[in-house]
Amino acid sequence: MKDSKNKAGYSILTYKGMIYVAIAGMIFGAFPVFTSLFVLSGGNTDSFNFLGFLLSTILLIPIIIYRKTGFRLPKKAMIFVILAGIANVITRVLLTKSYLYLDVGVSTTLHFLYPIITAFLSFIIFKDRMPVYKWIVFAVACLSVSLFITGSSGEGSITGVILAVASSFGFASYMLIEEKAGLTGYDPFVILFYVTLVSCVGAFVFGLGSGELFAPIPAKAWVILFIVALVNNILGFALQLEGIKYLGAAMTAIFSLFEPIFSCIFGAVFLHEEMGARSVLGIVLILVSLLDVILLDNKYGNVQNE
Repeated sequence: MKDSKNKAGYSILTYKGMIYVAIAGMIFGAFPVFTSLFVLSGGNTDSFNFLGFLLSTILLIPIIIYRKTGFRLPKKAMIFVILAGIANVITRVLLTKSYLYLDVGVSTTLHFLYPIITAFLSFIIFKDRMPVYKWIVFAVACLSVSLFITGSSGEGSITGVILAVASSFGFASYMLIEEKAGLTGYDPFVILFYVTLVSCVGAFVFGLGSGELFAPIPAKAWVILFIVALVNNILGFALQLEGIKYLGAAMTAIFSLFEPIFSCIFGAVFLHEEMGARSVLGIVLILVSLLDVILLDNKYGNVQNE
């Protein structure tokens, strides 16, 4: 049964998807800060990724048991879950490594090339069609993230830029797998369990090469890990999965642009990173772009049916 729509054209479920993705964007926006605080507390990115995924996997077990959904998935779905997990861990490793070379606000905004990459891959591979105005809004929103980038990134910034941009390709792949494989039709916590499990194994393999995977971790860093595992890895991704179900990957990518906004704000507040007039202008442009999509979709009726 289709959900009722308001006069503007959006259904209640579509608005729910927008709210879910916006909250997920705020949660993910805090992730770079937690990563930096973990490293400053004496940890490293390899142990951060591996232990974060491990804790998330463990925490998801009682959640799934309580929900009584079971852990079983069809074989075909499991194949795509494994692919999603691989894309997820590649994204996480590349992005967290980029924080070592760039300010977290810069890394996150470069990572947010993924909305245009998602739309492009969806158009090229799956022949999905999008209205011209949405491509224009995509371009404006994605180009506006460059306003966050200042000259304060320092030496090694080229490496950081490459890592951050590469992470955007990984996350675009993750989002498309989630949508096109129909994974959003299953319980989000079950999907998350297997994605984090695969990501945990992948992070372990990546971490073995550094020799720092099992380095001692201070008590303060463990608290940060627990917060990230519960709030970012579980709640954030669950909300995003629900958002993809209601909005689709491309539309979710647009509303996920709340993430770099919060990332810059949190970076300025907790890490004392610079946030000048360029960053403020970038925030305004992104919000205007999001508003344009809503208004134009309502005007021309290009709203996804639930």
